[in-house]
Parts: sequence; C-alpha cells; structure tokens
Amino acid sequence: MGMLLMLDVPKLASHDGWYFRHGGDASLYVELGIAIDSGHPKPTTVGAGLPLLIALIHRLAGGETYYDFLPYLVPLNGFLLAGASVWIVGQTALYLSGSCRQALLAAAVWIFLGYALWLGLGLHWDAENLRDAHLSRQMWMNGITDPPSLFLAMLGLMLTVRAYSASGNRALMTYAFAGAAFGLGCAFRIHTAAIAAAAFAALLWNRRWSGLAFLAAGFVVGFSPQLWHNAVTSPSIINTPYLSGWLGFSADGRFYFRWNVMPISPGFFRDSIAVLTRGNWLVAIVELALLLSVAYAFARCWRHRGSFAALVMFGAPAASLALHVTTFVFAGDPIRFSLPAISVGLPAAVWAADSALELARILMGRFQLRFARAES
Repeated sequence: MGMLLMLDVPKLASHDGWYFRHGGDASLYVELGIAIDSGHPKPTTVGAGLPLLIALIHRLAGGETYYDFLPYLVPLNGFLLAGASVWIVGQTALYLSGSCRQALLAAAVWIFLGYALWLGLGLHWDAENLRDAHLSRQMWMNGITDPPSLFLAMLGLMLTVRAYSASGNRALMTYAFAGAAFGLGCAFRIHTAAIAAAAFAALLWNRRWSGLAFLAAGFVVGFSPQLWHNAVTSPSIINTPYLSGWLGFSADGRFYFRWNVMPISPGFFRDSIAVLTRGNWLVAIVELALLLSVAYAFARCWRHRGSFAALVMFGAPAASLALHVTTFVFAGDPIRFSLPAISVGLPAAVWAADSALELARILMGRFQLRFARAES
C-alpha cells in the first residue's frame, strides 16, 4: 500500500519524493539526533527513541535536515514495519479469537484501512486537506514517532497473547520480549504505555505473576534508552519527557508532583467530548449507542473467549483512547489521536462483527422455527 502512495495512488497535495505531510516536531528530532551522535545529548520534551534512531542514521549516512533522513525513515516505517504489522495483526487476532477467518479478515482490514479512511474523509467538506494530513499517517509513510511506537505496541500485544498460550521457559522469554517491545515503544512515544497497561492488566487479573514479572523486566530493558537519556540530560533517571513537567526530581534532588499542570484533566476530557459529539445531541445519542454496543461485545467476549482475550482485545484500544481524550492534544487533532486505538482495536472490531452476525443467525433461526411451528 505504501508503494501505491509513492506512485500517487491517490495523489496527495503535499507529496514530494519521500516527503508526505507529517506534523510533529521533525526538526527537533533531527536536532536531538545529531546532538546525540556528536556526543552532546540535549534535554528534550520528546521521547529519545527517534532521536537515537536518527543519530544512528547520521553516523552511518550523514544528513543535516529532516529531508535528508526521509529516504531511510519512510521505507523503514512505510514498507518494513507496515508490512510486518499485517502479519502481527493477523497473529494477534488468531490467538485472541481462535478463528483463522477472523485473523485473515483483521489482516485484510488493516491492509486497506488507509484507503477506507480516504473514502470516509471524502464525506467531509475539507476532504482534500484531511486526506493529505491523515492518509500517509495511517499508512506510516512518514518519519515521525507514530509508526515505530504503534508497531512496537502491536508487537508487544502479539507476543503477550502468544506467551499466554505457551508454557515454561518459552512463555517467560516471550513475555520478556513483549515487555521489551512495549518499553521501546514508550521510548519513542510515552503514550504507548496505555496500550501496554492493557496487557499488564490482563495478566494481573488472571494472576499470571511470573508472566507479569518477566513482562515488567522486559519493559525496563526496552525503556533503557530513554532512561539513559534521562540520566545524562536531567537531574534524575526518572525525569521522562511528557512527565517531567509535573513528575520527577528537581536539580536539588527533591521529588515533585504538580497535579495542577498535569496534561490530563476533566476540562480536556470535556473539550474532547465536545469535538466528538459536535455539540449535537443526535450525534451524542448515536455515539452512546455505539459505546453500549461495544460494552455488550466486551461482555460477550469475556463470556465466550475468557477474561484475558476480552481485556486485551477491548482493553488496549479503550486504554489508548481514554488516555488521549483526557489530554489537550485530542481536541486539536481527533483523527490522528484516534488512529492508535483504531489500529490495535481491529481484532476486537472483527470479533464483534463476527459475533453480531452469529447472533443474528441464531435469532433468525429461532424466528423461523417459531414461524414454522405457528403455521403447523
């Protein structure tokens, strides 16, 4: 799919060679990456994952501007990671649902999701601008943090569900690799922690203590590049970007927790709800009905597939969306910050759709049986 986008199928206004409209702090990542490669890391407000990757590319191939790094970052994200993610989505759906049909459908939906988004955005009055902004982002054809962080989160989920169905040392090592994927994903983008939390919660609920321990140990290992960067650029190893403004240690070694400057607040949640509902009661009612349908699907999945599958399938997208709607960023770009939840929620969406069809067949069969009895 990424190659089709490179061939202008469809044509996006901002496309120029390896460049697609991306958003984000591209120039800041490049500056930080070059600083790391030169041996002088700088304090930053963003994760260290992408700067470290840029530092590696800079060491091997040089480069000074964001455009210089795109010939390496875009193929990595849009071709390699995006291609591998199709297999990951299918495997995750297979292990959670136990259905090859659902696994194939989830993988197929993931392949064509970008173009489905393109069609859906065509209904908007500003379709050309929104398509230009979000199609390449959904297809990972950019050089920012969204693709690697989401890929690693999806990989972590897949490895967690594989480990859950395994046993012995193999399961423990798989949990460790899953944790490393989650941790490295958080080094690229800390918001990945919400998706990882669903995996931790599923194991905690099912009392898989050894799995939890290995998942946590792997997480620390995966997050170690960020911890290293924290240690050399700030007063404390825990002073992590996105968090250090309200949680961490000051230069004199004092711990601080500034709840009044947290990026999460009821006010931000209210703003997000206003954006999602458009201030329209009819839209709000439809979305509430959708939310109730998801809750029913979650309960049905819990009953038929067990608590672990339900918590991972529905918990991961719910946690991601819940985190973003309570921050200030969501109201400014609801499509971008909904995409992670939509992406990791594909197994749940396919399971819910398949379950709804099965339920409809059962109800239809009962109706036909009663109708036949009434006629006789």
